[in-house]
Amino acid sequence: MCQCVELFDGNVSVLLGDGTGQFTTASASGTGGLYSRGIAIGDLNEDGKLDLAVTNACSSASNCSNGSVSVLLGDGTGQFTASSPAVAGYDPVSVAIGDLNEDGKLDLAVANACSSASDCSNGSINVLLGDGTGQFSTASSPATAGYIPLSVAIGDLNGDGTLDLAVVNQCASASNCSNGDVSVLLGSGTGQFTIASSPSTGGFLSTSVAIADLNSDGKLDLAVANGCATSNCSNSSVSVFLQPAASEAGVPAHHDFGQQNLKSSTALPLTITNTGKAALNVTDLAVQPGANTSANDSAPN
Repeated sequence: MCQCVELFDGNVSVLLGDGTGQFTTASASGTGGLYSRGIAIGDLNEDGKLDLAVTNACSSASNCSNGSVSVLLGDGTGQFTASSPAVAGYDPVSVAIGDLNEDGKLDLAVANACSSASDCSNGSINVLLGDGTGQFSTASSPATAGYIPLSVAIGDLNGDGTLDLAVVNQCASASNCSNGDVSVLLGSGTGQFTIASSPSTGGFLSTSVAIADLNSDGKLDLAVANGCATSNCSNSSVSVFLQPAASEAGVPAHHDFGQQNLKSSTALPLTITNTGKAALNVTDLAVQPGANTSANDSAPN
């Protein structure tokens, strides 16, 4: 937590690789904030060069009532220049980059350990929408996360074509730190999110989450790092969350439209419209001839 007793300016060190696993320091750029912790990379001003987003626990030496996110614009050589920091929540610890309102411009999702300076019973998530120039504005009131959220990741978790958030919380609640949990927040494509589930991590002091298809079934899964495997902290652990098969998740793997009686003396077109954003795969389509079918009718598959 940011106590603002002994203040330290944040900075970002850039180490350039030579392709052999060796690195040399290229630069150390100031973030403009204090107690910098989380970092993410993306082309935030659409100039073809990668930039940085960095969370600061305090926005300035005189202001720890809220944190900030510093945007450092890159010149393509490993050098970065800090722009005006965007306001975040209280004690921001992690940031992720993605197009959260589907306007073609990159946005930021920021995990804040506390919802306010006076309330650490819940954390919060700030969604900062980008304008494509490296400037960001808050999309809405922060979405509620769990207790002390420490990491946020972005991905399409329910397969609807819209980006969602996974947020790992250090504790399941203020009164229960026997295990952490993961808040899954589903996106609407407008920068708004709602919590869908908060499964337990099964670990103790959960700290970080990553999203990938871990079992090659075409669905995104979660990997969570836990500071301790159990409360005795004899060793750490990683929790893996696999998505169930489509039929188990409430989405039918097969849909039967049933018998449709079409009475016409001429051929009728069949149109299937996909109202969702995810791909629609039609694997089998059959037309069963009726009692009055002529010799020229067929039943394609």
